[in-house]
Formats: sequence, structure tokens, C-alpha cells
Amino acid sequence: MKTIVHKGIDYFWEAITLLEILVGDMSPQEAKKSLIHKHGVSPEEMEEPFGVCIKIFEQAKKRLKPQMETVREYFTSYFPDGSLNKAGFALLTEYNDYESTLEERKETCLSYSEKRRSYEFYRLIQQGYRTGMDIEEGPEECKNLKDLLEYLNVTELTGEQKWQIQWVFNHPLEAYEAVEPCIRTALEVIKEHRALWQPLVEQFYENWSRRLSETDFHAYFMEQTGYSIEENPQGTVLLPSVMATGAIAITTALKDVWKRGPFADVFRIGVLVEKIGADRLLGKKESSKKQLVELFKILSDESKLEILSLLRERRYYGGELAKKLKLSTATISHHMSILLNGGLVVISKEGNRGYYVLDENAMRKLLDQARELLLRE
Repeated sequence: MKTIVHKGIDYFWEAITLLEILVGDMSPQEAKKSLIHKHGVSPEEMEEPFGVCIKIFEQAKKRLKPQMETVREYFTSYFPDGSLNKAGFALLTEYNDYESTLEERKETCLSYSEKRRSYEFYRLIQQGYRTGMDIEEGPEECKNLKDLLEYLNVTELTGEQKWQIQWVFNHPLEAYEAVEPCIRTALEVIKEHRALWQPLVEQFYENWSRRLSETDFHAYFMEQTGYSIEENPQGTVLLPSVMATGAIAITTALKDVWKRGPFADVFRIGVLVEKIGADRLLGKKESSKKQLVELFKILSDESKLEILSLLRERRYYGGELAKKLKLSTATISHHMSILLNGGLVVISKEGNRGYYVLDENAMRKLLDQARELLLRE
């Protein structure tokens, strides 16, 4: 299927990312130092993309100072990895739709029925625990506020977080209008700095257009990351991200239960990814000894060992593993994140569900390395 490289940015996404960075644990300056240390990239290579990000960040910090209480309330993450916050429930953003204006997004969000809102809230919580791969059969699972509250009660969210989600559900207009001015200010700052970030976007377009003339994107992505994603009949769109400089964010088109589409899959790729490499960012190429240390840590944990044993027989999605092992969805998500990062498991995406698959070749390679390191012939 066709892969298109977008010539611009998703302003809305960039504004949301900027607001999340403002209340995050790491400033762009700190992120720059961390990436230099972790990946051994030269400071010169980091200078241009991070220079742009830092200037936007510093200007936004000044302009949003009167609104920072609201920014902290809505954009502070519920989880350490930066996923899920109060703003997500207020905005209910369709990230496959990357060209709508703020006004169009607001109109769409506030037009949702109670059943639709219940499903969207349920979907967001699932995405917070993992990558949205474990949604099972659609809106039948969460039809109203009562169903949503029952689902919230089995999550590991705090009482305060559950209350916030319930409040937003009951006050959609008030929640949207609380966060809207913050987004508008962030949008203004990003647009004012277009002359700085436009060259990065143009370079992204040229690099990816050239690469796609030589290789299939899905094959390239699988080779670089270990993630296998089913091709979407509507195609794939690659979007550069200026604020999420070193991130890769994937929005696949879910089952069209609400007649929303058809949408293409959207891959938002930070402008720094080219310099660092997707493989290094996602931990696919580490030293043999480091990989073996991680392997032994994994094999020493009974739950992870059980998961690997189950995956030896067949593929599973997260909900199945949770039921099989009598563990919470959050616990399974934690285990799977470690197994994915360790390169022992890959995700095979089909429809609106992602299956975890044991990477037998990677496992054999690691065991062979252990034999070479620890045993004499």
C-alpha cells in the first residue's frame, strides 16, 4: 500500500506535545544531554533539532506562565512513561486526523453521544496501559458511565485520577474550554517559530521520500524496530515531529465501529530519529553482554518466564495473557514492555488488535551468545 510523506506538521499534535514537555520530568536541555550520553551521538548532530525545540520550549514557558496551573492539572501524566493525562479525556483526539483545526476538533468531540464517549474513555485507558493494542471487541464493552466506572475500578489508577476521569466525562464542555486556551497559546508559539523548524521538516521530507523510492516502509520499519504492523488498505502517512524530537508515535486505524474513517495509519517520527536511528532508540541493537544480563533478569522472573512459555505455543493478545495468568492488564503491560524492549517478543498487528509473538530467532541468538560467553568448547 502507498506510503506518503507529509510536507508539513500536525500543529495540534505539536502543541499537545509542547504542553506535556512543559510539565514533564525532563526539559529539552536535559533530554539532549541524556541522548548524547545514552546513544553516543555527537553534540553537533543534536544542535539543530534540539536548538529549535529549546527555543520553542523557553518561549512557551514565558507565554504560558499565567496558565501553568491549568497546564499542570491537565497535562501531567498519570504514568511514568508519559502516557495518559486529564487532557486526553477532555480532548478525545483522533490522531489519525492530522489536518483538522482546533475548532473542528472541538465540534467533533462535544458531539459524541454518551455511548461513544464511554468507548473513547475506555480506549484511552487501554492505550495508557499499553499501546492501545489490547482493545477487544469495541463499544459493546463500555456503553455508559456505569460501565466506565466498573472498568476504572479494576485499574491501578489512583482515586484522584479516577475522580478526574469521571469529572471530565460529566463536564465535557467545561473540561474542553479549560484546556483550549492553553492549546491556543502553544499553537501560537509553534507557528511563530516556523522559520526555525521548517528546514528540519523539509529535510525530513527529502530523506524519507528518497528512502521510500528504494525500500518498502513496513519492511524497513520491521527491520529497524522488530514491530510488524499489518498494512492498512488506506495507506500510511509519515509525519515529522518537531517537539517530540527523538520519538516514534504510531496511530493505527482502529476497526471502523463509529463510521469515522476510512483513515490511513499515521507514523509521527521525530526529526532527530534520522540521526540516532530507530533501532538504537528502541533498544534493538545492544552489546551482547548487556543483552545477556537483561535476558537473565527476565528469566529470573516467574511471571515473565510463564509468558514466554505460553508464547512458545502460540501468539496471544494482552487480555488473553491477563486471564490466563490471573494478572491485571496493567501488570501484563509492564511485563510485555520489558519483553519487547529485551527483543524477545514482537507485536504483530491485525485489525484493531495487537498480538504478542515470541521472537524465536532472537531467543536462539541470545542463548548461543550465552553459550559462547560462559562455556568452553
